[in-house]
Amino acid sequence: MKLRPSFPEIPADNPFANCKLEREPFAKILTSVIDCAEGGFTMALNGSWGTGKTTFVRMWQKYLEKAGYKTAYINAWEMDFTTNPLVSILGEVGSLTGKDRRAFKKIIKALPKSVRLGAEGFISTYTGQGAIKNLFNRHKSFDEDITSYCDQKEALQQFRSELQNFIEVNCGGKPLVFFIDELDRCRPDYAVEFLERIKHFFCVDNIIFIVSVDKKHLAESVKGHYGSADIDTDEYLRRFFDIEYDLPCPELKAFCEYIFKRENLDGVQTDKEKDILLDIILMLVQSENITLRQVEKYISQLKLCYASYRELLVWHDLAAFLIFHKYFNPEIYDNLKASRYDVNSLSKLLSDKYGSWLRKEAHKGPYKMSYLVINLLYRYNKQLGIDGIPYLGDYRRLDKLPVLNFEPHKVEHTYAYNLIRDLEKINDGIALSDLYHLIDISLPF
Repeated sequence: MKLRPSFPEIPADNPFANCKLEREPFAKILTSVIDCAEGGFTMALNGSWGTGKTTFVRMWQKYLEKAGYKTAYINAWEMDFTTNPLVSILGEVGSLTGKDRRAFKKIIKALPKSVRLGAEGFISTYTGQGAIKNLFNRHKSFDEDITSYCDQKEALQQFRSELQNFIEVNCGGKPLVFFIDELDRCRPDYAVEFLERIKHFFCVDNIIFIVSVDKKHLAESVKGHYGSADIDTDEYLRRFFDIEYDLPCPELKAFCEYIFKRENLDGVQTDKEKDILLDIILMLVQSENITLRQVEKYISQLKLCYASYRELLVWHDLAAFLIFHKYFNPEIYDNLKASRYDVNSLSKLLSDKYGSWLRKEAHKGPYKMSYLVINLLYRYNKQLGIDGIPYLGDYRRLDKLPVLNFEPHKVEHTYAYNLIRDLEKINDGIALSDLYHLIDISLPF
């Protein structure tokens, strides 16, 4: 079982062929920005975690390559074990050289050393003669420091010039496009230094940086780096980004379908089972209006539970319902476990929570939902025992269940009655207590 999500195949001739979120129009718009721009720039491609930014930038990267651009992709999070972001950036530049690396060596040779002037000796409020003496002891002479600074400033200009010439020769007259991903996940000092390196060393006309981030989390990295919650992070980040583009969030239903198909849940065998389960999941997430990140987390929890207890989970939809409520409505889940509802009150709760969704999704009909709730009510009925509650096997009492009367739909009582009889015949021995147990020990969130 793969717990980390896998990315869809990206065909070189049609990079967005497998894009389930229909994002190719955004790539076309952003490519036109690159086509029309004069000189280089740095763009913040902003989007929340878990909304498919990485998949989008990898597809857009192939889209640009098809249009004749040279591109490079760096997952900053995978590289933040290094001390200097220049290593990964220049490594990607070097990959353009092929066998002849002489031009690239000229770039490296022009790279200036870090400038350290010992300024900390001057900013202390307690600086005295001794501190100044120590400062000069650390350096052969102040004149040498000034000379070193001028040399490194000149070297920086030479580095940029060599880099620009290199890109012009090796990129067919088009800019080199860097995609920097997952910077907002890096440790704060590395994230800030990465931005600083881009600004100081790579601000040249023929290099474009696309930095894929969640700006909210990147702002937290900035605050963490400087140890202050009072920094105006919007203003600070404008120093580094010439342009910002908010990648539109996918529609909840489309995103849910995308994550569901991507995860390929273990133990759900047939297409019919998958279709039923997907409809149940859509009903749950749309009725609660949860975030995209929560959708991804929820379906990941389903995958873990299904894979861990495959032999028990013949009722995927019922387990999905219980896991959802344990995660998002723990009070309902706890009340189910503690048998605080009777069958009628549980039926009314289901009707109140999900009736509006079924009315809106009129083309689906109520039957998939009815299959779930009848199974839930049947097993809940057995959990309580028969005394003092309507026995679901009594055809005449089924009309008292609100869950069977979602207007404009109405589940025929004969359908519900026959379904209950089918459940009784199956007699699989799985009680709600079994499902509670496996969910609680596999998902102790």
